Parts: sequence; C-alpha cells; structure tokens
Amino acid sequence: MNFQDRFSRPGATAALIERLNADLLSHPSATDTLDRWCRASGRLPSAALTAEVHRDGARRDLTDEECARLAISPDDALRYRLVRIFFGDKFLSEAENWYIPARLPAEMNHLLEETETPFGRVVEDLDFRRETLSSDVLWTPTSDARAPILRHRAILSNGATPISLVVETYQPGVLFFHAG
Repeated sequence: MNFQDRFSRPGATAALIERLNADLLSHPSATDTLDRWCRASGRLPSAALTAEVHRDGARRDLTDEECARLAISPDDALRYRLVRIFFGDKFLSEAENWYIPARLPAEMNHLLEETETPFGRVVEDLDFRRETLSSDVLWTPTSDARAPILRHRAILSNGATPISLVVETYQPGVLFFHAG
C-alpha cells in the first residue's frame, strides 16, 4: 500500500496520527522526535532533518495567559522565530517560537539569531522540560490532503524557569515515513 492509499483510509490515518501524537507527547524535543520518527522508517535513508527559519513573517501577539505562563514582565525582551522542519524534501512541521533571550546563554542566542538550527537543538544542552498546554488533532476524514494534521502548544523550561512558548503544527508529509 502506498502513502496516498494509506492517507485515503481514515482508520489507518487516524491510528498513524495518534501514534505520532503519543511519540511527540512522550519526549521533550519535538525536533529529536521527528528525526527519530523519520529515520526509524528506513525511508529516505540518505536524507537529513533540516530547517528553514523565517524571521520576518507575520506573527500573532501572545495572550495574557501565555505571557503569564512564560512569566514575562514588560521589561523582558521577547524574540520570535518561525521554523519549517523538513526531512529530505518532506515538509514535516512548522513551529512558531517565542523565547526570552535573557534566560539563555549568549551562544544559544547567537545560534537562534544567526543560524537555521531548530530551537530544540539549540537548547538541548539545558536538558529542558516540556509542559504541553494543548494537543489538537486537526485531521478529519474529510480534510484536504495538504491540511495540517496536528497542533501542539507547549512551554519549554530550564528547571523551573520558562524559556519559550512553542506552537508546532504538523503537516501531512510526516505521515509518509510510516504509511503502509
């Protein structure tokens, strides 16, 4: 069975999305989880996980609740990154990330501002923890085949200190790796 056949079978697609969701929810780094997910499939064996950073895109303001969860004050600088994650030519996810530079070491801030490195990879040495705020399955059997399938909102913390709010929207390309 090929990817398109699998995607057209609602029960199989729903089960695959639930499997991916459970995997993502059980690890602090979505980037590392996506990398493992793709490599475990054996598909595209010579491909690598890559990111495209879009720093100048439109963004929404944080809600009062999100600001409270980040424990930011009016004096705190807040940075924004929009990152698209790929494995080979497969578009896996789009992550919006709001972070507080003062809560990160200078080298990490440099990497976030000057490179295409995903946030999770930049801060992995902090041994951060993840508090999931929401996990929403967006896919339905009547969804457009190109529509996002899953969305997570989470706070990433270094110990008890929040460092980032992330909104990750997973794309149907991620299903390619474990379809049929």
